[in-house]
Amino acid sequence: MGVETTDNPFKPPRAELEVPKDPGPMPQRVRIAVYLIWASLAVGLLVNVAMWTDVVARMPGPRAPLLMEVVNGLIGFGIVAFLAWKVRRGRNWARWLYTVLTAMGVLGALVMVGFAASVLKGFPPIVWISGAVNTAIQVVAVFLLFTGEAPEWFRRSS
Repeated sequence: MGVETTDNPFKPPRAELEVPKDPGPMPQRVRIAVYLIWASLAVGLLVNVAMWTDVVARMPGPRAPLLMEVVNGLIGFGIVAFLAWKVRRGRNWARWLYTVLTAMGVLGALVMVGFAASVLKGFPPIVWISGAVNTAIQVVAVFLLFTGEAPEWFRRSS
């Protein structure tokens, strides 16, 4: 009802907050990397579903109950899908977490090939092929997320 004046001693202090900067359009490299992450998830899910439904022979050796395998697979899928969504939104922490998970997967694959090659011979060929394809897809996605204009875009987005 009254007119606001700037010299009102009873007016609460007001801080001018920094307006978030527009990070600009998503770089093509990031867009392709996100598509690759989703493609990797699709390949992994298809192979797992094929094994869960016995379309593809399961891996040799002792196995967890099927329900546990399905739950673990879906939790892993959900985590990576969440990271893909956050990477697409420009979250730098998601880019780094995806990179760490990819590095752990590559290291695990190298250890398996180096130390357990005899065990790997019993795996169905589709497991080898999908594993190699997924590893390549994930490494390319990480490469794209850290090259070109992608790092600057993540800095502006975060």
